[in-house]
Amino acid sequence: MIENQNSFTPLTSTTADPAPQHSDTATSPGITLTPNDRGGVTYGIIEFLEASRKSQHIANFETGKDRIDMSTALKNAGVGSLNFNLSDISEFRNPGDAFLDYLPHNNQSNILVKGQSAKSSMMVISVKGLVRLGDIVDSGWS
Repeated sequence: MIENQNSFTPLTSTTADPAPQHSDTATSPGITLTPNDRGGVTYGIIEFLEASRKSQHIANFETGKDRIDMSTALKNAGVGSLNFNLSDISEFRNPGDAFLDYLPHNNQSNILVKGQSAKSSMMVISVKGLVRLGDIVDSGWS
């Protein structure tokens, strides 16, 4: 028996935490985590950071359980709604135009959203894990 197994306490109904285990989740500053009705967490994006300044990062995302809510950041940036009906970022024309892609070789999703400014401002959220449109609050998809 390994020495540290002597102090091991198995999870019981009194020691087990029924909340999602995201304590080791590394997220960018300014992203809030709140429990949601899916048994996961909702990552709240508070600030619309332009990609030229800094991309935002979410780790350990679980599709179907976790959600991403950008509504506060979009409202603060003057963006009224999201439009995920684009097939390529070259089609970005209006504030709120958005694109979601997934790179299976490194299990990374990227969410890109065009901002309000006349410059080509864009918010980029890099997520470790598969994100589907139904995981994004107010995406128009379920």
